[in-house]
Amino acid sequence: MPIEAEQDQTSGDEPDDAPGALAQQDATRRRIPGRRVEFWLFGLGASVLGAITLPPGDQGSAPAVTLIEEMRLDGNKESFSVVFTVAAGPQNRLAVWFPQDRRIVIYSQAGVRIGSIGREGQGPGEFSNSLQGLRWVGDSLWVNDVLLSRETVISNEGKLIRTRTVPQLRPRVARLGVSEMISFTGHMRAADGAVLGMSTIARADNPSLVSARAVMRVKDDTASQLLAIVPSADARWEQPFAYTPRVAYSPVGAMFAHAQVNSMAVRDGSITISAFRAIDGDTIFVRTLPYAGVSIPRRVVDSIGGARRSRDPDGRPLPPQPLDAKRVPPVYVPLRELLLGSDGRTWAVIRESANSFKAIAISQQGEVKAWFKLPPNARIMAATAAHIWLREEDADGVQSIVRYRFGT
Repeated sequence: MPIEAEQDQTSGDEPDDAPGALAQQDATRRRIPGRRVEFWLFGLGASVLGAITLPPGDQGSAPAVTLIEEMRLDGNKESFSVVFTVAAGPQNRLAVWFPQDRRIVIYSQAGVRIGSIGREGQGPGEFSNSLQGLRWVGDSLWVNDVLLSRETVISNEGKLIRTRTVPQLRPRVARLGVSEMISFTGHMRAADGAVLGMSTIARADNPSLVSARAVMRVKDDTASQLLAIVPSADARWEQPFAYTPRVAYSPVGAMFAHAQVNSMAVRDGSITISAFRAIDGDTIFVRTLPYAGVSIPRRVVDSIGGARRSRDPDGRPLPPQPLDAKRVPPVYVPLRELLLGSDGRTWAVIRESANSFKAIAISQQGEVKAWFKLPPNARIMAATAAHIWLREEDADGVQSIVRYRFGT
């Protein structure tokens, strides 16, 4: 069964699983009252609409849902390499991107392979290993190849429809107050042709000093709009224990979200998730979720420190360098994944122990609607109101894709 469909926000008879459902919801939903807030980062001035923060989410009061397996694409039988991106389309058709093979494979609702397209190259129907914005538009699949600066449209049977060369949207100078945008990587194309993506912003008087990362909306090399500042990583902690703020984009191009872990210096803390409209950056909701931190065993810290390798200026290997204990937080990073479903819900995957995770669904009103425990070695790849697709990995590292429906 769907997770409590948001009937008050959806107009028409189109089901939540349809590609246009979120666009309809976005046009009719109730907006949370907002207030103007100012961000000043090393001279970067940006006014954004910030929603009033909602009370901390209590996922314990939300209903737990069960996962009922409907379809499994066995990685051994299908000879899968690494599964990188999954896009769920109309009638539960599935597009799977395999970057090692430079190949996209289309599967039916029953898990039958319908067709495939792609190989390494620069010709029609060929790809680099850098695809962004894999998403369904009606019955067709839209693919953005960043390295080749090309869009490819594919039929729901894996046939090439057309290709189009697009300009590399990397404005050399986009004035934002006294700052400059020095890089831009597109992740999602909106209906009007604008591209949303991540940019690095530096001071105009000192380009080597990065002041912020931001989600930008870029129409061409001269029209750039700052939509949201992305929280900075906490520089106190060493990798791989540091949290890098995540940004997720809607598969239908209507919204995006980012998440920030508010503190890892204490065992128990909170995660703040903020969702925004893709058209103008207006805030949809800000939700704070509490977490119970999971301690990092000393043996894990020692093993990672012993595995680190570096080289001297002449390229000679140096002895392993131990981690600085003062730069290791007391707990693991609590948030593993952030994903937006095609129905407008935000999914946050939170760590419960060293190897177990809970997935929490948040509505467009910022309400915690449901949760479930992920199977071992599983990651969320796509979601709708009624279904969720997981990538599951076996003991040999072979990845499979499983579609589940939600039950009670």
